[in-house]
Amino acid sequence: MMLKQSKTQLSLIIALGLMILTHIGFVIYKKYQPLPEVPEQKVTHCGSAKAFGLISPKEKHFQVASVKELDSVFRDWDYDLKKAKSEGKVPRLYLSKLPKDMRRKSRASNPTFIQTLLPHILEVNEQIFADRARLLEMRERQRSGGHLRQSEKMWLMKLAADYRCKSSKVDSLLMHVDVIPPSLALSQAMLETGGGKVTCSPS
Repeated sequence: MMLKQSKTQLSLIIALGLMILTHIGFVIYKKYQPLPEVPEQKVTHCGSAKAFGLISPKEKHFQVASVKELDSVFRDWDYDLKKAKSEGKVPRLYLSKLPKDMRRKSRASNPTFIQTLLPHILEVNEQIFADRARLLEMRERQRSGGHLRQSEKMWLMKLAADYRCKSSKVDSLLMHVDVIPPSLALSQAMLETGGGKVTCSPS
């Protein structure tokens, strides 16, 4: 759903997305490095993406009534964009719905909006990464003279439908199934919701 905005407002949002989101999101995307094993009790306070070879922490699914309460959750988990950028750690905090008062906030709430969406984007990228790894394994097997099982053929058909790909062949799907730079997903979300001004589910 697009907000009805003037050309000037839209230009400001685009500029914001390019100057801030691209910088933050793309650097995070590029800087992910494998982390050492962490005791389970500590894993709940740091996050990472399987798609980038990192450990998977416990998840927290939650709801809040206000942006203030949301910011408080982020502080409790020691989660901010500056730290995420420098350390490559993103807590797995999955907010089910944006608080209603976010639509009344100024652009100062944009970092909160980005923090909210980033774990969801990484989760989707993990699934995409897993699907792509499975496709690569199938392609290698076919090139070695192996055959796909019926269940795998059914999975390929479903994947082709999900990606609206006309062909369910492995090589064709590999052209579509690939991780999405967080900066691109964040910029699109900013444009379509005005930085959370349209209350919607972040997932």
